[in-house]
Amino acid sequence: MSDQPPVLMEKKDHIGIITLNREKEKNTFTPEFAELLNRYLKDMDKDEDVRVVVINANGKHFSTGISLDQFSSKTHREYRDLMEKMDAHNHTIANMKKPVVASVKGFAIANGAGLVFASDMAIAAESSKFGTTAINVGLICLGPAVPLSRLVSRKKLLEMVLGGDIISADEAEKTGLINKVVPDDELEQATMDLAEKAGLTPKDRVLDVGCGIGGSSRLLAETTGCFVTGIDMVDPFVQAARFLTRSTGLKELNRFEQGDIVHTDFPDNSFDCIWCQHTLMNIKDKASLFAEFRRLLVPQGKLVLHEVIKGETDRIHLPVPWADDHGISFLEPWEEINLILTRAGFKRVYHQDLTEQAKQWWQRVKAAFKKMPEKPRPLGPHILFGNNGTYFGITMDANLQKNRIRVVEAVFSLD
Repeated sequence: MSDQPPVLMEKKDHIGIITLNREKEKNTFTPEFAELLNRYLKDMDKDEDVRVVVINANGKHFSTGISLDQFSSKTHREYRDLMEKMDAHNHTIANMKKPVVASVKGFAIANGAGLVFASDMAIAAESSKFGTTAINVGLICLGPAVPLSRLVSRKKLLEMVLGGDIISADEAEKTGLINKVVPDDELEQATMDLAEKAGLTPKDRVLDVGCGIGGSSRLLAETTGCFVTGIDMVDPFVQAARFLTRSTGLKELNRFEQGDIVHTDFPDNSFDCIWCQHTLMNIKDKASLFAEFRRLLVPQGKLVLHEVIKGETDRIHLPVPWADDHGISFLEPWEEINLILTRAGFKRVYHQDLTEQAKQWWQRVKAAFKKMPEKPRPLGPHILFGNNGTYFGITMDANLQKNRIRVVEAVFSLD
């Protein structure tokens, strides 16, 4: 019997690393294994020096699920208690203020797959495999099904849980289960790179540009504890953001300003990170915007982008969430955006095309709108977008399917 504990914990700089360490048993879950994993996750979340948590594994495989010997000779109550222990880490991750990144190699199946699905982000080696396979031995992956349900449609969920198939890393990426696939020998470095990019701490000052009614600002503040300033040109949006923030008890971590994001009144070096989500599409002079970002960021500050960009054609189907007229839509291809940022003094440290995931999301939106009653509900997109909102599922799906637009996320830092 090995003297090593089944789960290991260490810190490198501001990254907490949890390593699954039942190598000979293919990192299968036992009660001790599950309890240590859950305890270390909680410890990392409380540690003020830790900004982001990485879960990796020793051996050839990430985890092949719950050890089958745990299912024998148990009463109904004992079985229920076992399942609570085996699922506890999923609930812990869901409530953590720090992002969790899974670094996957080999098989991640059954409860091992559930751990990947529960993580905020995941990078996988090319040779890795995924599956909710308990059905193949007469059981069912109910625990993993919960985080999986947040990533895929109901039909895909049932196909995976009831079918028990094992899928490749490439298919997992296309389905939206993981963020990125890398060559096997680059997995460790790619994981640590993503962890470095993802970490925000309560000490960080974040600017959310084009914040709208403040949803991203409140989410960032609540999940990381950092102070977030939101800015938007539309005063009613800013007023709504302030009201919603007071109503949700987050006013101590958020403030909102009305103003031009290309020419702000903030002092130089005011922010550690700028969050730019679905904003560039309405900005014509991107060079001036990125110059303003450079002025506002501290040295080595981060710029996080999640944006819609130009695809293969100039014309898009309207209306879309950012425009109902071609005169206010200023899409550029990724190569042009990357070039302007480089000229402004930014260095790209991470980039991923999320178009396939966006297609699936907008197809679900399109299907949901078909089921909506004729009379609008009290709350819904129509409050912000009016009648245009009822067409977004159709137009966005068409634009994505015909490659008129693409969706990317990226992180840049100042040289």
